[in-house]
Amino acid sequence: MPADRPDGSAALRAGLTNPGDPDAACTAASTTSEQWNGDCNGRVTITATGAPVSRWSATLPPRSSQQVVSVWNGSPSRNGNVMTVRSTWNGSPAAGASTSFGLTVDGSSASPPQIGACTAS
Repeated sequence: MPADRPDGSAALRAGLTNPGDPDAACTAASTTSEQWNGDCNGRVTITATGAPVSRWSATLPPRSSQQVVSVWNGSPSRNGNVMTVRSTWNGSPAAGASTSFGLTVDGSSASPPQIGACTAS
């Protein structure tokens, strides 16, 4: 859910426990780092909330008229309008630790995409 921050940007969070490993869980928080002409760069921070995470993925269902055009430090794939970003070299945070990936978003709103879910194993 969006939460206004003191700097005027929005933070979005999502979390989900992996049913295959109930101790492996993560949360994802999305923030805006730069804005210009309705576009933005953002960062999604993945935090291991239970046991250490060996792999993670985050789904990004876009807002209307918004498109993720690039991702770094993650491996993106699409299914229709929904993008899933999976861990790459940064995929194994210890319990309580975080890692992140970056993205560039084009669209009518200079805000990061919403996060559908974060899954961990």
